[in-house]
Amino acid sequence: MFGVKHIFLWSLVAASGALPQNSPAASASSAGTSLQAGNCTAPSILDYVVTLRPGLSEGEATAHLKWLRSLPPSRRRPQGPQGIYHYGENRGYSGNFDDEAVKKIESRKEVKSISRNQLFHINSTPQWNIQKQASWSLGDITPGPEDTKDQYTYDARAGNGTFVYVFDTGINSLHEEFETRVIERICLADECEWPKPLTGRSGADINGHGTHVAGIIAGAKFGVAKQAQIIDVRICKTKTCPGLTYVTSDVAAILQALAWTKADVRAKGRQGRAVINFSIGCKNFGINRDVQLLFSDVFEAGILPVVCAGNEGLPAKWSSPRGQPEVLTVGAHDKNHKETGFSNYGPAVDILAPGVDIKSANWKDPLGAAFMDGTSMATAYASGMALYLLSVSNNITSPKDLKQTIIDMASDNVTVLEMGTTGRGKGKIRKAGSRSPRRRLFNKAAARGKLFQDG
Repeated sequence: MFGVKHIFLWSLVAASGALPQNSPAASASSAGTSLQAGNCTAPSILDYVVTLRPGLSEGEATAHLKWLRSLPPSRRRPQGPQGIYHYGENRGYSGNFDDEAVKKIESRKEVKSISRNQLFHINSTPQWNIQKQASWSLGDITPGPEDTKDQYTYDARAGNGTFVYVFDTGINSLHEEFETRVIERICLADECEWPKPLTGRSGADINGHGTHVAGIIAGAKFGVAKQAQIIDVRICKTKTCPGLTYVTSDVAAILQALAWTKADVRAKGRQGRAVINFSIGCKNFGINRDVQLLFSDVFEAGILPVVCAGNEGLPAKWSSPRGQPEVLTVGAHDKNHKETGFSNYGPAVDILAPGVDIKSANWKDPLGAAFMDGTSMATAYASGMALYLLSVSNNITSPKDLKQTIIDMASDNVTVLEMGTTGRGKGKIRKAGSRSPRRRLFNKAAARGKLFQDG
């Protein structure tokens, strides 16, 4: 599918659905169309997501589910609770419920919230090592004269002792980029065949997006944090139609992934050493309070979530969790340090990072590379930077410190757009207060040597 050719990941937040397999790269003008083939439509999702109150006993949770199953049957299928989960103090489920059932569930004292489900789509003196013939994007985030921009200067500890949880389509951990550093995988999409954590190498990527993203974060050649440990958290599923493949996720899978990650980090003592890479976007935009609250929870638990701004050229603040203080929201710029037309924008964006013509691991070839464009790729660079800083600094003691350090190190050598140039935001004027900040990802730690060496 990929080889060495351009892939535009408009499906990150676009209403257009996932990029068709074996198709030309999607163009900016395709964003906002409704993709379908014949009678084939996007995958259906369960109507509602229910979050139970923290601290429920096993008996109370069991009693609630027993009560739920006693409700009169709905005409909707499937009936009853689906996707039941319990990770640490977090419990919940999803299901199809009629209006009367929703009111009854909402009134129960053991229920924290019930909300409409939403469809999401995929949206790429220390010892110093110098990587020659690096991709432009790696050289771009580190200091040096223009004639050395094909070199990536980095601390040899880059990523050592840190962990990244990649919420995506899965990772082909057989690729040479990952060596043996994909240490665990779990699948929380509703079609998953392994809903419990597994170890061992696997080619389990359903689309290639996750492998490409993980390679940027922590690949041996393409990655920023070359020693980081990777946890593959698959939240996406596929639906294949003639000439078209949808790749989607939903609120139910995202909440489960956040709850599982929070519990896993806590159980293994990884607080302050873990990052979530979330290169997924809401199809129809919208604010979801449950999603916001759980992203805040993982932040308070010692994990920095790094999220993509999205690829529709529209305000990033229109969908959760973008713009929350508890996440780092990342837009994209090109080789000329100009904000891309497809990147969602505005004050909700914290920083811009390379997102055009990005080279990373090819899921179909364990030795090969692929090129992709998108805020997914930009987000992966920011996640890699976060892991890099955690591995070389003793001064960063919280996700808040880590986010602020990345922002403080940013370069202002970037041009932000004053008018939309593509997608659904084409031609729209961006007034001064609605533009993205003039900040691009930049590793000043590599320029200042000992700043992060000994804390």
